[in-house]
Amino acid sequence: MLSLQPTGNVIQVTDQDPLSTIQQLIQEELKIPVEHQLLFMEDEFQKDDQQIFPNLKSNLAHIVDARGSIALLCIELPNKTRQPLLLDRPWMVSNLNKAIEQRFGYAILAQQLQLQNGAPTYNTGRRPKKIGQTIFRNFFKTEDTQKLSRQTQIVNGSTIALSINTSNLFLRTMSSPNQTYDISILPSMSVQTVINSLSQRLNILPYRFKLFTLVSRVELAENHRLLSSYDLEAGQIIEVVISPPVKRKVQIILSSGKILEPDLVVEHRISALKNIIRDREGIETHNQVVLKEGNELPDDALIFDCLQDWNGSLNVKIVLSGPLALDPSVLAPEFDFDFTDINDCGQVFTRGDHVYERPSGCMRIALNVAGKYGTDSRWLGMTGTDPEEWPVSYHGTAQMNAMSIADEGFKLSKCDRFAFGRGIYSTPQLHVAKDYASEFEYQGNKYFALLQNRVNPKYLTIIDKQETLHGEYWVSSKDKAGGSDDDIKDLIRPYAICIFKYQSR
Repeated sequence: MLSLQPTGNVIQVTDQDPLSTIQQLIQEELKIPVEHQLLFMEDEFQKDDQQIFPNLKSNLAHIVDARGSIALLCIELPNKTRQPLLLDRPWMVSNLNKAIEQRFGYAILAQQLQLQNGAPTYNTGRRPKKIGQTIFRNFFKTEDTQKLSRQTQIVNGSTIALSINTSNLFLRTMSSPNQTYDISILPSMSVQTVINSLSQRLNILPYRFKLFTLVSRVELAENHRLLSSYDLEAGQIIEVVISPPVKRKVQIILSSGKILEPDLVVEHRISALKNIIRDREGIETHNQVVLKEGNELPDDALIFDCLQDWNGSLNVKIVLSGPLALDPSVLAPEFDFDFTDINDCGQVFTRGDHVYERPSGCMRIALNVAGKYGTDSRWLGMTGTDPEEWPVSYHGTAQMNAMSIADEGFKLSKCDRFAFGRGIYSTPQLHVAKDYASEFEYQGNKYFALLQNRVNPKYLTIIDKQETLHGEYWVSSKDKAGGSDDDIKDLIRPYAICIFKYQSR
């Protein structure tokens, strides 16, 4: 059985039938006279009437009427296999290039074509237009196509060798099917390498790219595989499909407790999320801090990277402008006090039966501790004599640490220096605390910050100056191990931040 292409008609043949018999069967089936038949089978044009085919490699045969409008050509591919190619009129160089690209996937830019033999002899009933002998000797090199007349015709029945003038593969997008791009991609590269290169060049996240072979439309779905493992060869085209950006609904919890659930484009940055919150809630972007598991997400971070493999909520703290950007929910502005021009020289104050050195020279920002540690607030008393009143201490640290402690309280797990035993270190002496504070800059001025605390005397160990060689240290610790983070709130409680404008200390 022999299937005749391109019509799909079938004729019955035996392995002893000569070509002349096959031609007669074709004439009966397709009504094409033998003398006008152009037959391609078994990888070549068949001309010998006595040729038999005892071991057919394929049951396909390609046949055209030499008088018709469709040319039948034999294309020898770079791997030396031969394939038939049907070409509609006009039979010109540009059409041949396009047909090879569409049928075999080799980019027009990469094609070099050379005539292997002349067209077979057949009676068309009319004389074909001839092309020059120079063109026959070196048939239609791609770089010469612009020099040829667009009316130059290809001879029906020619065998043409295709070679490739590059070692690269080419890319084409579905949105620009007539544009082919060479970005130096080799068959030895992996799918992931190509996707990464496209991502960088186009500034599009890798997840949006899908790659396909041009002709068979096989998806290059396994990123670790080499392009050559998909039977891609130099000169061939990879089709690139770019999907629209993905949107994702994310739960946003504001410090007020209000919940937002915007649809976020994952290719946008955290700054875009802040813009959404600003537009919906009227909160300026510079007053927002976006947190994932307690860690701040920078404005330039991609939402895709931040939310990859993450299904939780994001928290947004609202912070005020100033030397320390603090969430208003942790503040108690009615208790703020300006100590910048206070001079307590000669005066003595006490809290919790210990001397209280007031933070002269600072702007004190009160923290909201109302109800935070239960209903009994005598620990925060100001009489100096109440046995339930806790004494005052200071803790010098860096800007970001001060903001974290104001928000979360002290965390023993974040401490790593314990010169006099494990615990939270503070001091009743301003000059000692200042030595541990780090300077920071805000709007051209330098500042440093101290935490003002109340310390539970039941769990307080005092290390005197003779031992520290510096000043008096207070160590708040529940046991020799120092206690856990959950214990710390019963040992030491920050209730204000003292912000000092830097002067030589």
